[in-house]
Parts: sequence; C-alpha cells; structure tokens
Amino acid sequence: MIRTTFNPLAVNQCKESLEARDSKGRTPLHRAAMKGEVTAIIELHGLGANLEAGDNRRRTPLHLAAKSGQVAAIVQLLECGANLEARDFNWRSPLHWAAAKGHVIAIDKLLDLGADQDIHDPMGLTPLHYAAAKGHVIAIAKLYERGANLEEPALLNRTPLHYAAVEGQVAAIGKLRALGANLEAQTIMTERLFIMQ
Repeated sequence: MIRTTFNPLAVNQCKESLEARDSKGRTPLHRAAMKGEVTAIIELHGLGANLEAGDNRRRTPLHLAAKSGQVAAIVQLLECGANLEARDFNWRSPLHWAAAKGHVIAIDKLLDLGADQDIHDPMGLTPLHYAAAKGHVIAIAKLYERGANLEEPALLNRTPLHYAAVEGQVAAIGKLRALGANLEAQTIMTERLFIMQ
C-alpha cells in the first residue's frame, strides 16, 4: 500500500481549489477528515476551508470523521470551530454516525466534548437506536454508561430494543436486556416484543 504524505506547498498552490467538489460533493477538507489527516485539516482550515461545507448528503467534514472513527480529526475539527451538533440531509448528527458505525472511542470523545447522547433525528431515533439496529454491543454499553436512555421512544414509540429485534441483532437484544431494557415496551400500534425469555 502506498501512503502519501501531506505537502503544505501543494495546498498553498491550490488555494482556489479549497471548495472543489468530487462526485459525492466532498471538498478536500471532507477527504482529510475521513482519512484522519490532522495536519491537512489544520492547513486547510488556515487557508479558509469551510468547516460546515456539506457534501451531496449535507454531511460536514465532522460527520465523515465520526463515520470513519477518526478521533484525532474529530478533535481537530472541533478545535477549529466545527459544529458538534451539525445535521446532515437526514438530520443525523456526527454522534448518530459514530454510533451507527460502532466507533466507541469516537462516541466517547464526542460525548466528552459535549454531544447530546439522546439527540434525535426526525423519526426520534437517538444514537442508541442506531447502535442497537446495527448490533454494536460495545457502543450500546458505552452510550448507556454515558447516560443514554434505554427507553427513549422513537417514531411509533419504538425503543432501541424494538430496533435491535426488527433487525435481528441477537447480541444487541441480549445487551439491552442485561442493561434493563423493558421487554414489555409497546409501540403505538400495540406491538409487543416477542423475545424468548
């Protein structure tokens, strides 16, 4: 594998390209954030790169750093002034993305820096709902440890346990049960969870 190194001179020669977009609408700062290239983030920000630029799905560089589990990039972007609670096209925050991908260290760092553990998307889904639906057991435990609500109702009153069950995430169901999730939780449509005791 060939690894390129960051060249500040090349960036200086390309100031006019700071906001150039690829086919996904990503700028050089998006790419640096995804790859965890802290030096590039510092240089691009210093040259005036937009911290809140959204890609085609309105994901900022911070969203992509969280989605990729790039903790050093998350810290640097926030030190530069990125919005911790930025929302993408589906109204997901960087913490939603870190939880959906199971990046526990990124989850912990975002929470340390002030992210809301029970932040909702338009369907009422919290980062814990995403971690449960994707079966990320360690992320579930971390979010719970940091204060996430096991019984937080989303659309139709569905809890993280409902989402784990619907997605067939057996390990996540077991973790949520062990943490005390309510097995009798009912949705607005009066569905009950049928989980073998």
